[in-house]
Order: sequence, then C-alpha cells, then structure tokens
Amino acid sequence: MTRLIKTTVLCAIMALVSQFAQAQSPLDGIFKASERAQKAEEARGKYKVEANKSITMTKVFDGLNMDAKKGLEVASQYIEEAYQLCRFSIDVVNDEKNFVIAKGTFENFETYSFIPHEYIFNAPITIRFDAKEGRLRMMAILTTYEGTRMMHNDYSPFSENISELPPVNENSTEKKKMYTKVFVTLFNKVQELFDEAEAFIQSHNGIEVDEDW
Repeated sequence: MTRLIKTTVLCAIMALVSQFAQAQSPLDGIFKASERAQKAEEARGKYKVEANKSITMTKVFDGLNMDAKKGLEVASQYIEEAYQLCRFSIDVVNDEKNFVIAKGTFENFETYSFIPHEYIFNAPITIRFDAKEGRLRMMAILTTYEGTRMMHNDYSPFSENISELPPVNENSTEKKKMYTKVFVTLFNKVQELFDEAEAFIQSHNGIEVDEDW
C-alpha cells in the first residue's frame, strides 16, 4: 500500500513538472519581442526605402549558363509557375531591355491580436527580373499592408504604408510590437521567395543539347 502511494505521488509530481515545463513563462513574450527586434535590425541593411516610400529587396543570381534572352524566358516561366508562396500575374514584358514585371499578394501571411482588435495582414508585392548575359537580378517591391481589422462582428479593411511604420520608420512607435512582428514575417517571406526563384532558375541552368548531331 505504501509503495502504491509513493508511486502515485511520484506520477503526480512528474505530471506537474511536465505541465510547468510546457507552460509559457511570462518572460517568453519578452524574449520573443527582443528576438524579433534583433531580426528587424539584422534585416535593415537588406532593404532600401525608395523616394516613393516603397521598399525594395534585391537578389542577384550570378554565373548562369544562359544569355539575356534565355534568362528572361526562365524568369517569365518562374513567374507563371510560382504558386507555393505567392501567385503572380505578368504585368510587363520588355524584350528589348530584357526585363519582366509581375504582381501578386502575400495573402494572410500574418495575424495579430491587439485587444480589442484582431488583425489579418496581406501584402501586395511587385517583382521585377532584369536579365543580362549569365546574370539575373530579382527585385521585390512592397509598399503597403492591406488587410482586415476585426472586433467582435465588425470587420473593417485597412491599408497602411510599410515604410511609415516600425521598424522601418525608427521614429514611429505606433503598435511597435505588432508591426515589428509583421515586418519580420514579411521580410522572411521575401527571402523564401528569393530561395524559391533561385531553385527554379538553377534547375533550368543546364546546357542545351543540339538535337541535330
């Protein structure tokens, strides 16, 4: 009987320890906010705020075994087939200057609760590929957060300029915690997009075989 009681007590203690281990410490939120602020600071040198208040991020793919015409063809094919992170539609193709522009939207890429509201974020994005001999440059252009602000059964759309909000605008303190989290998520989405494009481009970077041999 004594042994059974000891075993029961031990199991209860282990269960409580497990619950405390899985429970989120009040300090976790502080640590996560600090981590997001650090990531936002690390991202600062990887984007540019343009005169029109848009934000651009750039990735250059070097050492490609393709001329400008082939590069433009591959970039256009990527745009037409991209679907994992964002669907795009081609807006402009310039065969003389070897560039292509497309538009899409990161839909529902982040949500945030800011009592009494719940926010759902979308981000329209424009991408541009410029092709040269053996090189492709990809630019991601972002201007606004578009989304929905909800409170109970009330839904209202919103549109806000990214460059005017934290952490891009260091002087702004408006909902700093929320916008820092949202921007870090958006920045990571663009980096994933660059990685996705690079994988596609490299998969089409082989040597074309002359069939007339």
